[in-house]
Amino acid sequence: MPDKRPAYSSSGGVTTLPIPGSTIPRRGRCVSICLVVAWGLMACGRNTDPVAEFDRGAYDVSFATFSERATVGDAAAQNYLGIHYYLGAGVERDFGRAAAWFEKAALARHAPAQRNLAILYLRGLGVAKDNVKAYGWFYEAFTHGDTKSQSYLALIATTITPNQIIEARSWIDDRIRQSPAGSR
Repeated sequence: MPDKRPAYSSSGGVTTLPIPGSTIPRRGRCVSICLVVAWGLMACGRNTDPVAEFDRGAYDVSFATFSERATVGDAAAQNYLGIHYYLGAGVERDFGRAAAWFEKAALARHAPAQRNLAILYLRGLGVAKDNVKAYGWFYEAFTHGDTKSQSYLALIATTITPNQIIEARSWIDDRIRQSPAGSR
């Protein structure tokens, strides 16, 4: 009958498998199993980087992954779904849906989505043209670090009154405060 006691090495007690003739350390066996499982998951799954998929033009894959992430509240994914609809990338172009996705992410304080939503208000795409709301969203994006919004702010500030600027900031503050996504 083979000895079922583990053998110990002189390097600190690494045990071996209690199978006769085997000399693979348990730690090595665990690492091997983990590598096989990881390799299997990579081979079965699609590329989970939807930004890379979007950039290489695999819009259907990108859209599917962003959709999964957006439904659980990922603001960056919601913004990318808006971009998909805005561009018509892998889906039919729909400015209304783009605005809805941008707004979800914007209310969660995602600065790029705030800027994207402001652009829709500025141009009247998918929403009614409204320079006051556009200014408000550009201002909010800028205060959250989106430097691209600064030039838009300067442009719009010449088309609205100082009172409308105050109104825009107040409207945005109220809109975000009332949103479940913005209260986080």
